[in-house]
Amino acid sequence: MNTSEDITIIETKKIYVNCSNIIEGVPDMGLVGAIAVSHIVLEQNFEEVGYIKSELFPPVMVVHERKVLSPVRIFQKEKFIVILSEIPIDPKVGYILAKRLTEWYKEKGAELIISISGTPIQERICLLYTSPSPRDRPRSRMPSSACKKKKTTHNNS
Repeated sequence: MNTSEDITIIETKKIYVNCSNIIEGVPDMGLVGAIAVSHIVLEQNFEEVGYIKSELFPPVMVVHERKVLSPVRIFQKEKFIVILSEIPIDPKVGYILAKRLTEWYKEKGAELIISISGTPIQERICLLYTSPSPRDRPRSRMPSSACKKKKTTHNNS
């Protein structure tokens, strides 16, 4: 049985979390969490201070500037801690990871936790094709009728 002990948080530098704000970004719907957190880390010059490892994560290698990195890393700048995952986390493993991170946040005395995530919308493909900007309307690839629900008829003969 997989437990939060199957996930290890490694601090490569001392992480000062007391009264810190934590931002999490994990790939999900549209990758918004990972993209937003990557942007924050790069633009604000966060320092890498640790990583998270687990046999439960997919066997993926991340390479940046010819350096092999852990796919789930921890960054810090002043009172902000950032958790960035560059791999999708299976929902079952995500539950275990969330439990382990919650334990770690409590140990560190974190004050605020922000999880950046996308929201699944069933009609998102229809929205993309049926709501083009005015300049793109002549080039729309799919008519608005394509997403309307079709009536099904049952033949009882």
